[in-house]
Amino acid sequence: LAEDASAAYWNPAGLAHIKRPEVVTLYAVLFEKTGYGFLSAAYPTARWGTFAFGIANLTSTDFDKRDANAFDVGSFSNSESAALISYGINLPHQLSLGSTLKVAHHQIDQEAGTGVGADIGVMAKPWTFLNVGLAVQSLFGPAITLRSDSDKFPVTTRLGFAFRPWR
Repeated sequence: LAEDASAAYWNPAGLAHIKRPEVVTLYAVLFEKTGYGFLSAAYPTARWGTFAFGIANLTSTDFDKRDANAFDVGSFSNSESAALISYGINLPHQLSLGSTLKVAHHQIDQEAGTGVGADIGVMAKPWTFLNVGLAVQSLFGPAITLRSDSDKFPVTTRLGFAFRPWR
């Protein structure tokens, strides 16, 4: 039920509720030399809905690299990133609709692959105190191939409710 620039990732239908340009960013240092970063910018228009662009990146570094004889030959990293292009628009009857085109890239050491996919989302405000959102992520791909192994993102469906009695 995100209704800010992060909606590009969570549910692009929420972009339709943005009233002014926004930027959302975060960086988290995780365990074992791993970091996660996210940046999203949204720009609402009076006539054509809201457009957004985002970047997400998860990187882990300093894995031991060994040759066929188990000799140490340095280190390598594992990086997954995605570029998001999103759009959200208000529809009649307190509905909003959104979609995200994502280009995902995965790199492990020298092996890399890229895939394209799409997410969709819908939000409804049946009453002033209740919001309902449904998002389907990776409805279309992406599938990334490293060497000969292909990995397709799983389809993920999320349903959310927000009850705001004092709004």
